[in-house]
Amino acid sequence: MLKNGEKFQWIYYLYRLFLVLENFKQIVKEIAQHFSKWENKEINEAQTQQVIILRLLAALGYDIWNPFEIAAQPQLKGSVPDIIVYCQNVRLFVIEIKIFAKKFTEQDYKQAVNYVNPIGLRWAIITNGVEWHFLDNLKQADSKEKCVLILNLKNKIDAVHLFELLNKQLWENIQTVENEVAQLIEFIKLKAVVEDYKQFYQINEPALARLIQNELNPEQQKIARQHHQALLTWFLGEDEIISSINLKVEESETFVAKTQQDLAVETIVSTTTERRILEEFSEQLYDKLINFKQRPDKGASLLTFLSYELFISWRIFYICLAETCIAFNYENFLETKETNTGKVKCYLLSNGKWLAVNLSQVELQKKIVRLLEKLEIPEKTFKLVYQNKDYFLP
Repeated sequence: MLKNGEKFQWIYYLYRLFLVLENFKQIVKEIAQHFSKWENKEINEAQTQQVIILRLLAALGYDIWNPFEIAAQPQLKGSVPDIIVYCQNVRLFVIEIKIFAKKFTEQDYKQAVNYVNPIGLRWAIITNGVEWHFLDNLKQADSKEKCVLILNLKNKIDAVHLFELLNKQLWENIQTVENEVAQLIEFIKLKAVVEDYKQFYQINEPALARLIQNELNPEQQKIARQHHQALLTWFLGEDEIISSINLKVEESETFVAKTQQDLAVETIVSTTTERRILEEFSEQLYDKLINFKQRPDKGASLLTFLSYELFISWRIFYICLAETCIAFNYENFLETKETNTGKVKCYLLSNGKWLAVNLSQVELQKKIVRLLEKLEIPEKTFKLVYQNKDYFLP
């Protein structure tokens, strides 16, 4: 089992990665708006690299200004690839850039393979800015047949898949990343097959099991069994999808150890769903805080969490936190009473129970911390500045 707070810390990590994905999708959207205009003009390789490739690499987390991370046209044993991506001084993959929207030729594939062969890399990518062809050099085949996946940035889900396959966090796991990319590609291709049959089945777990049995070939069934939880999460519509994270949670011991040394994979059930719960919880809490009917007390504090910032009192923060718990069916975590009795003034919550709120700042702080710990909120997620002193919660 995860120790107290570790599960929410893991979800918080996923949430931060989700924000990077959202930024990447926005960059792709901005670039794609120019596709039709650029298709009517001659955008050469250097311009394609300038206006598309480097922007996307930056959005994927790479330092495009570091020549030891993004090496442009390096001299390699008589050949000059357009880009080699490095991490910790280790070559990761080659990107060969072509004229914008150009159709690839047999020679283009041979050229990319010839770049990775002498330096012993597995993965090469050919792109014209719109299409991204992934070549697996371990595949025993002609150069063109080494292409195992084609993504098109005119397709929104392909943009997400590109993020999954090339984000820097993935490639920082140098010892395992080549195999992880291969698994991801197989999973992405499997989803495309399942998508073709999805309309004929109900959206539930038994239906997915029947689809796998009836529609997939033995090799596809094997992949589906290996990645069952990630496939189910996507099938149920709970994932946008960061399938690379789901697959890592299921299979990559190195990644799990790096993120949380004692993380037990079986305790993570539908991490993407929980990531969304964290996001929705934060949004609802903020909404309740800014719409609270009472004005803040004289001793208002500056509260910051995630990207939010506002002035509230300890009392209002405690009440709104309790109301958010009720909205998410966490009311069993609350210290409430059935009736408004006793010396301490109470606040009537939306569930009809009473919450003691007429307390000192120290007592309110203790109650808030206890509640946040029960919710397994990561340490120092919330910061309140009260009387020129910083309070980090929990």
